[in-house]
Amino acid sequence: MEKISNYNHSFLERALIHTVLKSDGIKEFLFDAENFCFNKNNLTQNDENNFFITGLARSGTTEALNIFYDTGDFASLTYDDFPFILSPNIYLKFKKIFKKYNSKLFKRAHNDGILISNKSPEAFDEIFWKKELKDNYIDKKYLFKNSLNEKNINKYRIFISLIKKKENKSKFISKNNNLILRIDSIIKYFKKSSILVFFRDPFFHSNSLLNQHKNFLKLQNKNKFIISYMNYLGHHEFGKNLKTFNIGKHDENDPLKLNFWIEQWINYYNYFLTFKSNKNIKFICYEELCRKKNDYIKLKIDDRSLDNLDFNKYSNKNNSIIKPNKNYKLDEAYSIYNDLVNL
Repeated sequence: MEKISNYNHSFLERALIHTVLKSDGIKEFLFDAENFCFNKNNLTQNDENNFFITGLARSGTTEALNIFYDTGDFASLTYDDFPFILSPNIYLKFKKIFKKYNSKLFKRAHNDGILISNKSPEAFDEIFWKKELKDNYIDKKYLFKNSLNEKNINKYRIFISLIKKKENKSKFISKNNNLILRIDSIIKYFKKSSILVFFRDPFFHSNSLLNQHKNFLKLQNKNKFIISYMNYLGHHEFGKNLKTFNIGKHDENDPLKLNFWIEQWINYYNYFLTFKSNKNIKFICYEELCRKKNDYIKLKIDDRSLDNLDFNKYSNKNNSIIKPNKNYKLDEAYSIYNDLVNL
């Protein structure tokens, strides 16, 4: 039996997901149990060899995450850890009991041609932040910037170290579009880690976001579980549970119109531009990466230990939609895009 998307869960799988991820108490217990069992030797002492991939959804971050992970040098959360994301080493002992699909490939619900398996890495670490911050940055319409203290950061250091221990790796890779909410703290406390910010031509990027929003509205009408699933993961990029980052202007209110998504693009990347002087932040242009591939990534990331990264399979998925002749939002977006390209 083969899954056709990452939302086709059985009744028992759905019940398990609801049980594990709905309760803050259970999530806290699972993390505390993992910490007690596997953090007896101060695992956080080796916590700086990290790469954080981020960017607005549909900027090419998933494919980049897979390429990093496929080198075999990085630890990451994977579909195989789900839903026991907060206790990956404990679950490692029992996962064969629960998992049916250990190697089958299946399509992402995004219908973007990316095939994944239970061994594929995924953006699950937002579950940690939802637990740690008790969803206090999430309201009905917006996601707010996080106010983190040293206790929050130390727990995240432990979490990263436990993931490294699970795969016996010294490097950590994650992808999280919500990193923008806590970028100040990541820069402050992870001074030797790299942050890769992916960006894409704002017109094609915004069209892709609009199309995915429509796609997920249809999917969620057919399968109500998808809304709960995305809420549990802290994924609010599109669909009925859409929430925008409370950053910048919010003049456009209709997510079925292109200018809504262009505005989200402007807000997101204009805010990231304020951190352009930080040497640990690398801005990665989707179009340039598709065109120059490995030569481009080596130019942007000067790290000989990453010479085995293979971006040659990266391909440009911008379609042939005709750009409007006049669009004041798009003019502003391209000004930001050109600034990012020239960094």
